[in-house]
Amino acid sequence: EKKQWSQRSEIVEEKSSTGVDVKITKSENRKSEDIKRKIKSQEYKLDKLKQKCNQTSADNKHLRDQIDALRKERVIFDKIYKNLETELKQKKKVMSEKIEKAEESY
Repeated sequence: EKKQWSQRSEIVEEKSSTGVDVKITKSENRKSEDIKRKIKSQEYKLDKLKQKCNQTSADNKHLRDQIDALRKERVIFDKIYKNLETELKQKKKVMSEKIEKAEESY
């Protein structure tokens, strides 16, 4: 009879979110509270990881934009370099022709 009394004293009545009376033991209640705490902790960690992921994605987008701008700049500089190289070759050719003419006239 004492055993039954202790079991009865451990039963806790709770109302669920639907308003229905639910009978659970104190140990089940503690387990439930532990699980709720763990879930809340995991949700907090997940939220922090989502924030970090979003920040990293934003940083990556910014870096990709910078890379794209640098690539466009490189294309422009490559064109300028090619034009300067062509111009230098032409001037060298003209200069060598003038040197040849000067040597011929001497």
